[in-house]
Amino acid sequence: MSETIELQGCEHCNKEYDLESMTRMGDGWFCEGCCADFQANFDACDHLWSPAVDDMGDEGQHCPKCCGFVCDGNFEALFGKPPPARS
Repeated sequence: MSETIELQGCEHCNKEYDLESMTRMGDGWFCEGCCADFQANFDACDHLWSPAVDDMGDEGQHCPKCCGFVCDGNFEALFGKPPPARS
């Protein structure tokens, strides 16, 4: 009996991959390679944070330079300081 593999298209590179190997970010699915590229760009970015709300309604900070988003609740753990104040 053969197992059915569910394929999903990567939102960035548009190639199809086994859904089990992909990561969901926001409304899209991304392959391991595109996730690694995003993480490298995020890590190297000199962020310019501004308050934002994600698709799930979570308040956080968005960086237009790298398109990164960090929920306010995770910001201090990642960066060692509280998120910028909302005005």
